[in-house]
Amino acid sequence: MTRASALRGLCAVTAAWTLLAADARASTTPVDALRTVAVQDGGRVKPLDTFARESARRITGGRAFGAESVRGLDPVEWVVAMMADPERWKDAPIVRVSHSGLRAAVSLSATRDRYSFRELATHEPLLEAAEAARAKEESGSETPLDPVEREVADLYGNLVLMSELFTGEAHSVHFGPDGSIWATDSVDHTVRKFSPTGQLLLTLGKQKVAGDNTSQDAFNRPNAVAFGPNGNVFVSDGYANQRVVEFTPEGMMTVRASALAAREPSGPTDMPVEQLLPRASR
Repeated sequence: MTRASALRGLCAVTAAWTLLAADARASTTPVDALRTVAVQDGGRVKPLDTFARESARRITGGRAFGAESVRGLDPVEWVVAMMADPERWKDAPIVRVSHSGLRAAVSLSATRDRYSFRELATHEPLLEAAEAARAKEESGSETPLDPVEREVADLYGNLVLMSELFTGEAHSVHFGPDGSIWATDSVDHTVRKFSPTGQLLLTLGKQKVAGDNTSQDAFNRPNAVAFGPNGNVFVSDGYANQRVVEFTPEGMMTVRASALAAREPSGPTDMPVEQLLPRASR
């Protein structure tokens, strides 16, 4: 199986994950069939099994490879279950907050290191600290984030990853009219173009750098792409920003189209402006 066909398989299989998760404990066969499906993450194409294990270690604070089970589920089963029953998993205390300085800085308990997504995503001191860290990074300051600020940014990034697993929006894959593979990574703030054989051809955005609605070279959690009749590429920069950005096939920005509908920010679970893509790409 080529990487292209595997990525197409992931798009098709995602719609069936809800059904698979319902029987994840009873039979490992459906989940095993997903382990080798290729996904794009951080500029690499990797098996879903690898992505799931890395995500489980990142969120739960696991250390050793091979010990990434989450509440009795292996990592792929856990990803399936997160997508199938997000409300249940939003209340599961699986997020490890081990840094005592971080807990003190955002008014979390000094004696507790496990929290649920919902607890953290609605905890105002954490959200305020995450916004301050983001603003510092984007200000161009020569002073790097201090250790606590870095822990805050990493924890918020984990919440963003969980939000994308809940909604099924993590690492969206689209296919160009020429057969190319376009992968959006909203955690990494990039859109990457691959050849049908998996060779990286083009990167839009800056890795791990979030831009605002006026940025010429950076996104803030892009989530989808579409293609115009002239070959131009339209990127929905719509989880944190509110715009659709147009590029030439070579990756040069041509037009920025801001989203029309205003919305109130609501933390890591904001809805994207992907619905603007069909109109913008005409």
